[in-house]
Amino acid sequence: MCRRTYLPYPGYSSWQQEHWLAHCGDFCAFIGYGRWPEIEPLQEELQKDLHEIMSDYRLNNIDELKKLLSKRSAEGYLFQCLKCGKHRFCIDMW
Repeated sequence: MCRRTYLPYPGYSSWQQEHWLAHCGDFCAFIGYGRWPEIEPLQEELQKDLHEIMSDYRLNNIDELKKLLSKRSAEGYLFQCLKCGKHRFCIDMW
């Protein structure tokens, strides 16, 4: 699956190392950089990813994540599954 990442998908720049998300057994398409205004309408769909982010970065609640994304303390990356259309989300922090 790693070799296939480079062929059909454009790259994206991240603050740290790019982290390409997958769903339905294949890599997702990179949709764009996500701030809270882009993520908020997808909050329910992204619930699993948001909870994982909060756990990884030891955030106590969604408001702390909103603050990080709003103050540009974190950069968000939005992906979409090419098979089922589900959105995925991850972040980078300084």
